[in-house]
Amino acid sequence: MKQIKKIASAVALALASLTTAAVQAQTDAKAELLSLAKEMKPFSMRVLGPPVGTSEWVFVVKPFWTETVKELSDGKVTATLNSVTDVNVQPSDAMQLISQGTFDMANLVANYNSGDVPTLDGFDLAGVATSTDAIKKVLAAYQPTAEAALQKRYRVNLLGSGMSGAQTFFCRGDIKSVDDLKGKKIRVSSSTLAELVKGLGAAPVTMAFGELVPALQRGVIDCVITGTMSGNTAKLYEVSDTMFTLIAGWAPTIQVVNTKALNKLDAKQREWLTKAMDYYYRDISDTIQTKNVNEGIWCNTADARCTMVGTAGVTKGNMNLVEPTQQDLAKVREVVQNNVLPQYGKACGNDCAKAWNESVGKVMDMKIPAQ
Repeated sequence: MKQIKKIASAVALALASLTTAAVQAQTDAKAELLSLAKEMKPFSMRVLGPPVGTSEWVFVVKPFWTETVKELSDGKVTATLNSVTDVNVQPSDAMQLISQGTFDMANLVANYNSGDVPTLDGFDLAGVATSTDAIKKVLAAYQPTAEAALQKRYRVNLLGSGMSGAQTFFCRGDIKSVDDLKGKKIRVSSSTLAELVKGLGAAPVTMAFGELVPALQRGVIDCVITGTMSGNTAKLYEVSDTMFTLIAGWAPTIQVVNTKALNKLDAKQREWLTKAMDYYYRDISDTIQTKNVNEGIWCNTADARCTMVGTAGVTKGNMNLVEPTQQDLAKVREVVQNNVLPQYGKACGNDCAKAWNESVGKVMDMKIPAQ
């Protein structure tokens, strides 16, 4: 008993130490940005953000550019922020607008432009990263590869990448394991999710987000793969029964800047902007997104830990919570290796596949086979 108490005490102290270290790191980063700001000239940026109403816009992008940037720059950085909703364009058009110089910077979901740059799908191949720690490793490893591809196609620089909401399963009826997904019609939002779903014996269906509630209600589809929080604000808990928290993907976001706009800044301004984007992902976005993933699960399943009811459209559901077993995760990994990676290799090409293998493949111990 004494030994157990000692271990528990050591764990508690370690966790407290980690929390203290994280707070101190955030304080140090703020101090560094403010110090840089004192030495730099004022500048302004035209920023394009994701659709109004998305969790990324509400919780992260809008507060950062309208409030936090002023604080971190001592008022020297002015941001003119618009959502793609404000300017009536599709999220997939954002990269082109940055490339053309209509806006200086944009925050967007990485795979929105994978049609033009298949390399971008490599950030979030379905089933590769099934935990928060895993997606952080993937993003850090893959960012140089993605930036090289973006420079070649769009002449933009990549200033950062981060996880968005964990993409999990909202299903009608009882789902107890991945085997119960066989034969189900599942709404997906990317080609790699489609390959994962097919590998699990289900049928992928493409459908606009706004159509999901009536489609589930009528039985047109059986499951939806979407973020835990976006599923809540869309009220999917009203038309589905089981929340199966197998993480199929993350819909990572990237922060891109027009190369000409970046080069117009002097060395101090560029240093401040680069460090501010690092702060954005490390100390703000990742923290908020991790919290939202957990709150989404808790609020959809009537868990007492749900604290966000009444915030940004969050309400409480009463879904059954089913977590994946080690056997489920092993099955997913098998499908990733046999289905997802080979198909991505074909779409991406040999050079792209090699770059993925040498970056993400190494940290995740996976490999796209030679074509």
